[in-house]
Order: sequence, then structure tokens, then C-alpha cells
Amino acid sequence: YYTPQDAGFLTMQNDDIIFGHRSVKQFTNNLNINYSVNAKLNINAAIRHYWIQVDYNNQFTLTDAGDLTANNYDINVDDRDANFNAFNIDFFAQWQFAPASEVSLGYKLGARHYNNDIHSSYGKNLSKTISQDMSHTLSIKLTYLIDFNNLRKNKKVVSKS
Repeated sequence: YYTPQDAGFLTMQNDDIIFGHRSVKQFTNNLNINYSVNAKLNINAAIRHYWIQVDYNNQFTLTDAGDLTANNYDINVDDRDANFNAFNIDFFAQWQFAPASEVSLGYKLGARHYNNDIHSSYGKNLSKTISQDMSHTLSIKLTYLIDFNNLRKNKKVVSKS
């Protein structure tokens, strides 16, 4: 979405709360893939790129009444501009190997990139974000149903013989 006339917190100056007028551009691109190999094996993958640019262009003091009024503080609002990117890939596979029992495998890959270059293009931001050090997470989960009623029946059969 794009918000050309937004207001956001900048800083504190003495006891004054300083807000800035800003324009905000925010994009989120998602690609989700769900595939059922068969009735017992499912694979899910998600790719997401989040990008937000915040361009401050003026500063104001927040009054007790909640209004914004002009001030004479020497704050360079361009120093508060923000360009943030997050890129994630999530992969999950679930295999049901017995009734109410499954193995799940999860893999997550993620990277973030932050600077104040609000004039950079989408492609340049995505490229810089992907080139950052990635965080990796691998998880394995095993859920197995133990039917105690069957165990009890099998124990009685063994003891009668």
C-alpha cells in the first residue's frame, strides 16, 4: 500500500514529542505452494518478500491536545528515512506413517536488510536482501500414538498362556 500523508514518531527533544510527516510505501509478495503427494504425504512451501520505505519530509511537535504544530528544532528528517526488507522461505513436509502418527520436517530460511536509501528499486532491494547472511532453522517432530488398550490386551493374552 502507499500512504502519501502519514504521521509517525521521530524522536524526543527536551520534553517535546516530535512527529514527522512522511510517505510510506509497503509491499508484500507471497508465493505459497501446497502439494499432496498422496493421502499421507503433504508438502508446503512459502516464499515471502516484505519491503517498506518511509520518507520523512517535515517535523512537528505533538501538543497536549494531540495536534501537530510547527517547531524550530534542528532535526534532519532525512536521517530518519527507512528502507527495510525481509525475505523468508518456509518449507514443511508431513508424513502420516500410522493412524494418528506422523513425522514433520520444517526448514526456514530468512534474511533482513535495513538502510536509509529510499530511492532504491524493488529489484535492488531484493538482491541486497538475498545477498545478506541467511538464518537457517531445521526442525523435526515425531508424533506417535501409543494405544494403551491394545498393550493391556496383549499383556493379558501373554499371561494366560
